[in-house]
Amino acid sequence: MTTADAQATARRHKARAEAALEIGRYPLAEKDARAALAAVPKDVDALLYLSRALLGQSRHDEAESVARAAVEAAPADGYTHYLLGFSMQVAGRHADAVAPLREAVRLQPRAPRYHARLAIALCESGAKDEARAVIEHVASLSAEDALLVDECARVYSALGAHETAEQFARRAVVLRPSDPTSHWRLAWVLANQRRFDASADAATAAIELDPNYWAAWEELGYSLFEQRSDHEAEAALAEALRLRPGLRSAAYNLAALYRRQGRLARAGRVCDAALEADPRHEQLARVRDRVRADLAQLDRQRNERVALLVSMAILSVISALNARSMVTVAVSLVFAACAVAVAVITARRAPEDDVPAPSPTLSARRPSGAEPS
Repeated sequence: MTTADAQATARRHKARAEAALEIGRYPLAEKDARAALAAVPKDVDALLYLSRALLGQSRHDEAESVARAAVEAAPADGYTHYLLGFSMQVAGRHADAVAPLREAVRLQPRAPRYHARLAIALCESGAKDEARAVIEHVASLSAEDALLVDECARVYSALGAHETAEQFARRAVVLRPSDPTSHWRLAWVLANQRRFDASADAATAAIELDPNYWAAWEELGYSLFEQRSDHEAEAALAEALRLRPGLRSAAYNLAALYRRQGRLARAGRVCDAALEADPRHEQLARVRDRVRADLAQLDRQRNERVALLVSMAILSVISALNARSMVTVAVSLVFAACAVAVAVITARRAPEDDVPAPSPTLSARRPSGAEPS
């Protein structure tokens, strides 16, 4: 293949990859981005499309590796640094994301989105004063940009400026009333204020716009969990995990719900499944350890009860052997038999909790067409 043919092939596949990314068809975007790179290795646009496609499939380590290759191929392009920082952020490594995002801002200081992402990384890594200074600069530029408004809401909420965060979140809903993400962000901000009923309403509004919006189901489940509406919370969190297998926050809250209900075996299975997808999630690991400790304590208590019952049965048999009347013998032997029977029943583990999660429903949340609180 000549150089011109290779370039033409790469352009064709890049156009397809870009179109697939626009509609969220990430595996198809990955296929075309890789085909473009096969034609023209180290093509920067193809590397960027491939990284985005991998991010869309939650393959964070691969996405970061490809983004690094893009930075090496085009170190003066701010977007390559931005995407590298973003890939670290979605993997939860905000402190690591600060350096590439700083470089993105340095290279393209007039890109407010880069500033907003830097503010998020700074805030999440503990540099809150600097994060506040950065986001205040972004806030002055974000009046009509819904994405920037959303990110301002996120940062101000994380900084504890809840009223300001809610103003930005509600502004995002006004700018994009048909976008479920705007309603989900409002739900998230309200949940951070512990206004869980209002948060559940906003999450419900997002789900009504997009029933497959896993983040809104997770937020609804969390708000219901905090309100102790366990049946509805279980349904919502299970739906979030159905739509997004391995979703860490939903798994954490669902495991905590099962643990609160005493359904320890099921809580452990939820933790194990999520940790298989992400072994580094510390909160889930702690919940799993608590569940295992609870199960071990139950086993100890069960064994102690069994030992006590067996001892009582032995004493009853000894009493029967030394008894002088048939009535005492009969009573002692019956008591011993009952103690043994109860010991056998107690020694058995509780049956596995295989009851499926209830189906999610929104009918009880709020009347159709009602505005979120």
